[in-house]
Amino acid sequence: MPPKRKARRTTKSQTSASGSARDPKQSDEKQTTPAVTNNSSPGSSSIPFIPEVEEWRKGRSLKQCHEYMLTNQVACDVFFTVGVNGDKYGAHKYKLLAVSDVFYVMLLGPMAEHDNTIKIPDIDLTSFKAFLRYVYTEELDVTPDTVMQLMYVAKKYNVEPLVTAIISYIDAQMSIESACVVMEQAHLFNEPTLETKALEFIEDHATSVLESKEVTTLCAGCLKKVVSSDNLHVKLGVRRELWEMERKAAAADLERSVLTAVMTWATHQCVETKVKVTSQNQRKVLGDILWEVRFSQLSPDYFVADVTKMNILSSEERCMILEHVVAPNKAKSKLCNMKRRGPHENIRTVTRFRNTSEDTCIKNDYHHAVSFKTNEDLYLHGFCLFGTSTGKTCLYDVHSAVYKEKEVICELNTKVYDKIEQLDIWMKRKSVHRRTTEEMFRVYFRRKLLIKKDTMHTLYVDLKGPQCYTGLEGRSEICFYTDGFVKITFQDAPDFNDAKSQTTSVKGQIPSLLVSLIPCSKPITFK
Repeated sequence: MPPKRKARRTTKSQTSASGSARDPKQSDEKQTTPAVTNNSSPGSSSIPFIPEVEEWRKGRSLKQCHEYMLTNQVACDVFFTVGVNGDKYGAHKYKLLAVSDVFYVMLLGPMAEHDNTIKIPDIDLTSFKAFLRYVYTEELDVTPDTVMQLMYVAKKYNVEPLVTAIISYIDAQMSIESACVVMEQAHLFNEPTLETKALEFIEDHATSVLESKEVTTLCAGCLKKVVSSDNLHVKLGVRRELWEMERKAAAADLERSVLTAVMTWATHQCVETKVKVTSQNQRKVLGDILWEVRFSQLSPDYFVADVTKMNILSSEERCMILEHVVAPNKAKSKLCNMKRRGPHENIRTVTRFRNTSEDTCIKNDYHHAVSFKTNEDLYLHGFCLFGTSTGKTCLYDVHSAVYKEKEVICELNTKVYDKIEQLDIWMKRKSVHRRTTEEMFRVYFRRKLLIKKDTMHTLYVDLKGPQCYTGLEGRSEICFYTDGFVKITFQDAPDFNDAKSQTTSVKGQIPSLLVSLIPCSKPITFK
């Protein structure tokens, strides 16, 4: 028995040794196999995901490496089941903890999930990926269709930098079609800054917005804010001297647009609530919103021919409105009779040329530019250009851009008519001679621009059209007074895209800037 036991031991050791010596590659394979199986799926929470052997960090910045790890789900240590379908997507705790106190509580608080999986059924996967991409790269990946959902995510997890970035995006993308939707969404998300920006846009484009179908997206509170605003306005003529002639007609057109918007909204509300559309139900839906319409500003013809047929007003109320029209100071009622001021009431035309010339006319296939800075913050609403010297009504193509030092803050491409014939009739009747004003026409930006003090700004303009007047004897400084001393300094602009400007600080185009003060409580006197 002992020899047999010894032989058995020897056989066992020999077998082991021989097996090892016989197939060393097979042994190595068995030892390395577990390491290969660690390359698990991105959704696995037990074993970290290991990418391919290639060195993916090479040539990438730190931000790009973070983005790569998110996109390829490398070493994720927290996972989310997103949307109603429960799509799974991973992230990294340290990135989430760095930007959100909400995630800090969710991941490290006493109620934290122990399996590192968080359910968020109220957010779709596309919006959540865009949210994480901003967290990792600070780059906003959004479209007009997804922006409000992304705002919801940013507000839910209290990521303030993302909220600020979204507000800036929405402000830049604001349009006639989107302004009402933005205002309503800002109201729902309790974003007063964005709501104010949307309201200002609506005020600047009152007629177009109020006559659009998007006005029906507003709630009653937002609609009342819009129609009660004193800053609603219709842009008047291109020359300041004609504004008084057009003001009354413009006010009547504006109130007609306001009334149209109010009635469209009331009809939509009746349809939405499945109530029969009648004048009585419309009146009930509107409540006191109706009295924000300045009925006394409507034209008498429109009031008699159209408003009375709407049956939205009782006979008593129609008589009350007529009393306001005849004796506005004596009539007493709840009717709002205040005229809308309009934001362009306080715009000042800062003109830098003392004289103009017909003999040295500018051919408008050239580039024009001027630089300026102020000693106080101002709003820039637009600029003036010299019009035609041919004595005819002409169409100009205007391409302009405003630079804050080297950064573009506004671009505008538009077509503008120079109504010289209409002005000539007015000039003959009034017998005035102020040539620095007579040959100018106005161009307004889509939104007013904030001009920060002591910062150089440059206005570039490419103008295509008939030859025009030339400004002469330009002033390098223009001073005026309000609550304090305000000074605008002009100087020659730097060359733009290797194109030399035909306008300088002393002669050429761009005779005036259209500015308003922040705020303006006293009258301005120009030197």
